[in-house]
Amino acid sequence: MVNETTSPRQPVVECPVVVPVVCPEPQPASSDVKPVIGEVEAVRVEPPGLLLNARIDTGATTSSVNALDIERFERDGKRWVRFTLVDEHDKSYALERPVVRMVRIKRHAGEARQRAVVKLSLSLAGRTQSSEVSLTDRSDFDYKLLVGRGFLRDTFSVDISTKFTQSIPSKP
Repeated sequence: MVNETTSPRQPVVECPVVVPVVCPEPQPASSDVKPVIGEVEAVRVEPPGLLLNARIDTGATTSSVNALDIERFERDGKRWVRFTLVDEHDKSYALERPVVRMVRIKRHAGEARQRAVVKLSLSLAGRTQSSEVSLTDRSDFDYKLLVGRGFLRDTFSVDISTKFTQSIPSKP
């Protein structure tokens, strides 16, 4: 029988303290970083180069601009539209653009209406892209331009708790 005092002692092995290693998430390349924009931003519309305060609306599919005197016509067998855009200082810009498509807008109270959709270039946060914009009278709205998902998708992150997070877009 071996008693405790005479038995050889087992060496004490210290276990290292395991510290969890947290690997940082891979960061996207700088060109992949989406600018964060607020609920309202200044957006440049080309043509004609006017600057409008725009309501950013992730619930709207298509962007919409305040267009007055909308007149549809045909040119070389294609559908066109003539309309007037008005800036924040009531300066008018007469434009003619080919119609990309017509959309039917259902209204809560009243009948559905047809709107012409044209292509315009929108500039926000240093990014300019051609976007489909429906033409409608937004005179009674606070913002004459509503920017929808078609323009925002894969390009911007939206934080509705902020406004005017971006500098005013420069003219291209």
